[in-house]
Amino acid sequence: MLEFLLDPYNYLFWIFISLILIVSITILWKAFSIYIQFAYINAKVEAIGNPFLIEKDLNLLIESKNINEFIDTLNSNKDFNIDGNNSNEIHISLDNNYVITLNKTKKDSSKKIKDFYNLLYEKHDLYYLKIILKNKLKNETININKQNITKKKINQLIEQIVESDKDKIPEILVKYGFNNKIKYIIQT
Repeated sequence: MLEFLLDPYNYLFWIFISLILIVSITILWKAFSIYIQFAYINAKVEAIGNPFLIEKDLNLLIESKNINEFIDTLNSNKDFNIDGNNSNEIHISLDNNYVITLNKTKKDSSKKIKDFYNLLYEKHDLYYLKIILKNKLKNETININKQNITKKKINQLIEQIVESDKDKIPEILVKYGFNNKIKYIIQT
């Protein structure tokens, strides 16, 4: 029977070989199909690159004599459009560029990873929430660019924190889903 099946002049041999090929391709396709859908976005992100990792560019930034030279050095790298007159304005401008880059990659990405980008945006926004909470608890001035905040819910939370008294902050945070233990943490 095995000789009959392995005879290349028999049509069952070619059906057997075709079946093996189809099963093999299906198994390989399932393994690589996850990666194939991200090939374009990965190539695009790689093309953007990270200019701060190049030692030559880092040395140029370190050797900047003033803020204008620092900004010009940053803007000479692709995809940067930095402006500002002090470190806070430059930081806000860098954050704007980060959000723009996230928006570009999200637009080109598969709809299946929408939750991933939502988490990235939320992490970015929580950084600003942390800064605002620290400033509010220390009674320092709060100057933050609200256009960098991408989530409406966090933007509303930040507005309520800025407008409220220091002692009402724990109640506001609990209302937005933070743990009740936040009251004890903030009071200490």
